[in-house]
Amino acid sequence: MSALLPALVPSLGQLAAVAALLAVAAGLAAIGAAIRLLAGNRGAIAEADLVVGWGAAVALFVGPGVILPVPFTALAALLAVLALLAIIPVVRHREMPLGPGMPRMAALLVPLLALTASMVASEGDDFSHWLPNLRYLLAVDHFPGVGLPPPDSIFPAYPHGTTLVAYLASRLSGVAADTSVGRFNMLLLASLALAALRLFRGEESGRPGWLASAVALAFVTFLSPTFVPRLALAGYADVSTGVSLAFVALLGLGLVGGNRGQGPAPWLQSALALVALVMTKQSTVALVGLAVVGIAVSTWRRPARLTRLLPALAAAALALAAWRYRVGFLAEGEKTVLPLAEWQWALLPETLRSIGGVIVNKGGYFGAALALCLVALRPPSADAAPGRDLVRVFAAAFVGYTLFLVWIYLAVFTDFESRTAASFWRYHTQLGALQIMALAVVAGPLWRRHGGRLPKALPTALGLVCLAVVVAGPFAALRAVRFDLQPLKLHIAQAMAELRSDWPAGVPPLIVDPQGSGDMCLLAAYHLGLGPRTSSCVYYFTPPDQAAASLGQAKLAYAITTNPQVAALTGLTLPDGASHLIARDESGNWRLARSWPFRGFASASEFKR
Repeated sequence: MSALLPALVPSLGQLAAVAALLAVAAGLAAIGAAIRLLAGNRGAIAEADLVVGWGAAVALFVGPGVILPVPFTALAALLAVLALLAIIPVVRHREMPLGPGMPRMAALLVPLLALTASMVASEGDDFSHWLPNLRYLLAVDHFPGVGLPPPDSIFPAYPHGTTLVAYLASRLSGVAADTSVGRFNMLLLASLALAALRLFRGEESGRPGWLASAVALAFVTFLSPTFVPRLALAGYADVSTGVSLAFVALLGLGLVGGNRGQGPAPWLQSALALVALVMTKQSTVALVGLAVVGIAVSTWRRPARLTRLLPALAAAALALAAWRYRVGFLAEGEKTVLPLAEWQWALLPETLRSIGGVIVNKGGYFGAALALCLVALRPPSADAAPGRDLVRVFAAAFVGYTLFLVWIYLAVFTDFESRTAASFWRYHTQLGALQIMALAVVAGPLWRRHGGRLPKALPTALGLVCLAVVVAGPFAALRAVRFDLQPLKLHIAQAMAELRSDWPAGVPPLIVDPQGSGDMCLLAAYHLGLGPRTSSCVYYFTPPDQAAASLGQAKLAYAITTNPQVAALTGLTLPDGASHLIARDESGNWRLARSWPFRGFASASEFKR
């Protein structure tokens, strides 16, 4: 632990990035609250303020930002003005954005935010597209397109919903806030905790106590089966997708189930939450469709009410169409569907076996999902409260998304990814927030009906345990929370920082890591100042002929690990215990140019990658 302490102390730049992200989130929540209050606040959900404000910001950038040649700094300034103006109705109505429980929930988040203030980017997808996309926005001040520099991201056409939050934090702080999405994810989970707590308490209102808030926050973070620190605290969009989906479902049910006199607030909230959802990941269109199916089941006796969703869906469709128009100018940059003749039918048995293995290993989530699906089989009630229909929305999303993922492994992914059902568990974590809300809906009435029979000390004991989880949990689970402190990741980042200024201009790097999965290649290329499209990698899954071609064409290479094939191709036996820069001499032979000894570990292969 003592060896890690220096790395836990944030720099001034990191503190500035944290403060900027908190300011951006506060501004977005204020905008969401102002929209709710100015629209009448009838039938609105205060806990959705952050998601709604975020959706409004996304709409601003994806609308004028796509159609007009407006620099993003100008849009960011306009958004800042709107956030300041939003304070006026909030103060006038004496309303707290996200509801009265937010101050305590935010205070309970402080330990986790403090422990991660010095975090550095470290995960593979961060370096393949999320951070290159952010770097492009900061450098070009616009989305990629015709007449602009080409992006170096593997997936520049991925929706930029969370990337825009990082962009705003970067502009405000003056530094690249490359870990701000993880903190934004935590704030989104706090809003989810507030909504789940309200659903659990039923008609109860007012500010929840410290222990109740701790229970809610613990069950959306460390006690949630779908809380994975490497996803939630990195730049990945899975948590933001999950939370926005949960609020889309809750707001949509309120919209179709409310009275006609409830005013425009529920529609505006639904529309902007949908805009946020469709701009988080490429696959969210499927989640929107499944949420609509679940909501349709809840209106089966009053199908005409489903038309109330149409304006909100139209707003999301316009945002998505504007983005598709923009990325249509890119030659590539997202996952594509294979021709029907190339679908991986022969791999389907292996895919299903891999899916079965994940279901067994993640029994907490899948067991609860099965239980909720059984509850959802009960006949719909015409007069059921909107929250109770969340169970059916979750069931529709769970079953439909599972089938959708099977199709993905057939029609989009290939070979190893199809065989192993790559990221099946990760994709299912996107339903975790909706599952939490559905469980709260089911558990709340049971607690109110039977909780009085339990010992009176039990709720207090549970609250104290959860308080310890949210306050001390981040420190107790330090290795899991601060996954960025893996020695190999720090070693590569330091080596690239030393090498960056000496790398010859116009020479694309080759990263050699034949014992790795490829993530360290992405990390090295990013820290070298180049992107994945301008670099190449020899890693575990690289075919031998491709490895030979890459090494045959390269002039410089950074070797993290080696193997007999690399040794044969280069004619070098690289010393153990270090990473190396190798270069071709004038005669075309490889030579060892420089080495970086490992500190605190003996071999790069000892780390799971």
